[in-house]
Amino acid sequence: MIGFAFDGYPVYGSYAYSSANNTASSIKLMVSSYALRNITLRTTLSNGTTLSSAYYGPPVNSTYPLGSYLQDYQYVSGYGDLDAYNGRYGKTPEYPSGTYAYFATVDSTYTPQYPFIIGPSFYGAPVSSNMGTGSGSASITETVTAYYSYTSSG
Repeated sequence: MIGFAFDGYPVYGSYAYSSANNTASSIKLMVSSYALRNITLRTTLSNGTTLSSAYYGPPVNSTYPLGSYLQDYQYVSGYGDLDAYNGRYGKTPEYPSGTYAYFATVDSTYTPQYPFIIGPSFYGAPVSSNMGTGSGSASITETVTAYYSYTSSG
């Protein structure tokens, strides 16, 4: 275990039991269920949203190859070991009865793989006291503008 996410669920490294609920199963590298989309132009999002031309990304080419942007990926159920949040429910040494947990995803050469730790959204509801607004915590005091909120629906 390497820490906890804002929603309180644990974050683990890249390995887990091959059978999520069987602590006697072998240990394996967890594989993300996000795959590269088959696109040459960045004019739509993976959930089907068509972008206005002002928000197009650069075409897929040698300068901006596929995988350069998060919109280049789509969640494919069953593609890997993990769900759309980049986690799964299972037993761990710290939670022998089982828990939901996120995983840091890397390939066989230990190169980070999208979505790296947590998918585009949390599995649970983030706890406000985990967000740095409590007594003694740093907080954001600047005006913040959200230009886009990504939701995974396909």
